[in-house]
Amino acid sequence: LAGKGLPFREAHEVVGRLVLDSIKSAKNLQDWTLEELQTYHSLITEDIYVYLQPKTAVQRRNSLGGTGFDQVEYQIAVAKKANEAKK
Repeated sequence: LAGKGLPFREAHEVVGRLVLDSIKSAKNLQDWTLEELQTYHSLITEDIYVYLQPKTAVQRRNSLGGTGFDQVEYQIAVAKKANEAKK
């Protein structure tokens, strides 16, 4: 939602309500219909299901020092290089 122009604070609130309702109803986020999701905000579109995939969520965390695949591989390489330098 923030990527679609909604201020982060508002996007966070929308997602927070959705997660809370998911917990209360014991319903996975992926199981909500698009129509149900759109009751939380009109900027929610079909692409939401891509973002709800665990692999996509991890891949998007690629800021420096993040937990995305590229950053983890980079940190492993840095650690290996540092370890080799100590030998």
